[in-house]
Amino acid sequence: MQILKDDQRTKIHQAAIDAFIKDGYQKASMRGIAESAGMSVGNLYRYFKNKEDLFSHLVKPLIDAFQACEQRPFKPQLLEVNILENSELVDVIMNARVEYRQELFILFLRAEGSPYEGTKDQLKSHIEVQSRALLDELSPGEPEIIKSHLFYKAISTAIVESFCVILEEAKDDKTFMYNLLELTEFGLKPALRNLIAIKNNETNFRRINDEEVHEFCNHFNHHNSNHSTKGA
Repeated sequence: MQILKDDQRTKIHQAAIDAFIKDGYQKASMRGIAESAGMSVGNLYRYFKNKEDLFSHLVKPLIDAFQACEQRPFKPQLLEVNILENSELVDVIMNARVEYRQELFILFLRAEGSPYEGTKDQLKSHIEVQSRALLDELSPGEPEIIKSHLFYKAISTAIVESFCVILEEAKDDKTFMYNLLELTEFGLKPALRNLIAIKNNETNFRRINDEEVHEFCNHFNHHNSNHSTKGA
């Protein structure tokens, strides 16, 4: 890629963002992006060899940030403090979530057909693994309270999809940031705290045991079997 002048960089960047937001990766065209940027399509190809190259250029800062987060272990003490009291976490959120909000939008919601369409699923898998590892770390040697991998999968999916809803519905940075903080403080952190408390027997909530689950499932299957017989 040739060196872009600042004004050209700004025009191409915004034209590409607008095109991918409106049409998605598959339908957006280099010709349309070039026209919006006020240049010929041939000139645009001087800077980016194809649409994939341009899309990759836009989302690279986010991909780099996600990869860095995957290498950084979650700090359990973050569950005990208000998110605004942790300057490191606030910096990460502000830089990667607000500055690149439009890039996040196309990466998570408009990347179908691009090499990055699996990024959302990769993030879900990362959260799933981290959640399981976090509980094991905080309560070593304790029996697992969650025996099904589907629970962690469901939780990680809910977190990422909730983030996408906020990303899609928020019309400005302030609304987006406010809702993202609420999701973290009132959604993710309380869920993890409750699981840890249950696992460590630090709550009055009585945990359902394996025998009760087994008995309920047998009763449910028996009820359905009888219902099917009567219907026949």
